[in-house]
Order: sequence, then structure tokens, then C-alpha cells
Amino acid sequence: ICEIEDKEIRHLSGNKEAGRFFDSTPEKMSGRPMSELGVSAEISEDWGKNYNEAKASHSPKTFECFYERKGEKQKISVAVTFIG
Repeated sequence: ICEIEDKEIRHLSGNKEAGRFFDSTPEKMSGRPMSELGVSAEISEDWGKNYNEAKASHSPKTFECFYERKGEKQKISVAVTFIG
């Protein structure tokens, strides 16, 4: 679970797989801006755009994005929704 504040995505909670993806743990990721976890401004903007579309439509939005991790590009599938 993340929140967006002033165009910054902040990680609130996650699972072990998310922690492993970011070479961290869910506990260490909690409350940290995604930029501190290596997420680029471009990816954050894409997440924000999709989140705003989900909020406006009152339904989840799915999309794919690429992360540079450990020297290689990895594609992930993402689902965002507005919780309230």
C-alpha cells in the first residue's frame, strides 16, 4: 500500500515479495519514499497518472512498467486503486 503526496509515492506497507524486489524488508520500507528505494521520477509520474485515473473512475487501474534492478530491466504488472 502506498500513498501519493506532492508527487512523491510513499510506501506504507507491503509483503515479503515487495521487500525482496527492492532488496529490503516490508518493515524497512514502511514510510519511505519510493525514490529512496530506487524508483525513478519517471516511474513515479506514471504511477501517479494511473492512480489519478483509478480515483476518477472509481475502479482499479492496471498497467505494466519496467524497473532497472541489478543491472537488468524487469517488467512488473501493477494494479492501483483509490482506498479512500
